[in-house]
Amino acid sequence: MNQSQYEVLEEKILTGYARIPYMPLRLEALRHTLRVVDMISLLDTDTDLWDRRSAALLHDTGRFLKNSPRHAAASARLAEELLPDKPEIAAAVRVHSEKDRVHGALAEDLKDADVLARWLDDPASFAHPRLQAALKRLK
Repeated sequence: MNQSQYEVLEEKILTGYARIPYMPLRLEALRHTLRVVDMISLLDTDTDLWDRRSAALLHDTGRFLKNSPRHAAASARLAEELLPDKPEIAAAVRVHSEKDRVHGALAEDLKDADVLARWLDDPASFAHPRLQAALKRLK
């Protein structure tokens, strides 16, 4: 994945979010997704930046665009459709909600970024077992 490919993907996803008719959900989709993209960009990791950012961008599309009760699986299916040559991104998206299990490096980056984004919503009251380790991974 490179920057220009990421930008095409970003336009597709954010355009989809902009079409969400219910304004509070639209704002939550945009805010949370962009926070996860920001957080994953700041992690101290060896995984590819654009793969990380793409996984972050796609991780909750099943929730926000498909309203799926199994949002991680629905998000992974969309990742497979949009990025058929990047199965590792779909794999990370598929397991991002399984925060109590260890998966590959990209999946762990995505899980930590998701936790950090949720923590930013309310630092005083958010608690998750991954939080302290995730905070230590920030550059």
